[in-house]
Amino acid sequence: MTRNNNGQYAFSMPRKNYDLEFKFTVEAGIPLKLIPYGFDISNREADLSRVDTIFIEIEGWKDLPGSFDKNVTIILSDLPPQTPAEDNIYLAGNFNGWDPNRLKFRFEKRMMVDIS
Repeated sequence: MTRNNNGQYAFSMPRKNYDLEFKFTVEAGIPLKLIPYGFDISNREADLSRVDTIFIEIEGWKDLPGSFDKNVTIILSDLPPQTPAEDNIYLAGNFNGWDPNRLKFRFEKRMMVDIS
């Protein structure tokens, strides 16, 4: 693969009408797999008769330090209509001792912008 000016890696191959199955590894012979948040995934597949470019984002590598150091974003897109507008909404769970009043876990109200 070659790296372009945007920091993206690319590989070009002759386009043929067949299903391509592939995976990524760090070094030849090292069985490190692409992982989404710590879980193994199946080989990637693409129907080359339908696409000419495949975009992949590598979330992390199995068994490499830092692979699980990702943030998770939780967005509340809708609340029940009877929810008082002035009330604060908090997130509580086993990650924060089920404490429903910690400011760190209070949701911020923001305007959602539809760019479609």
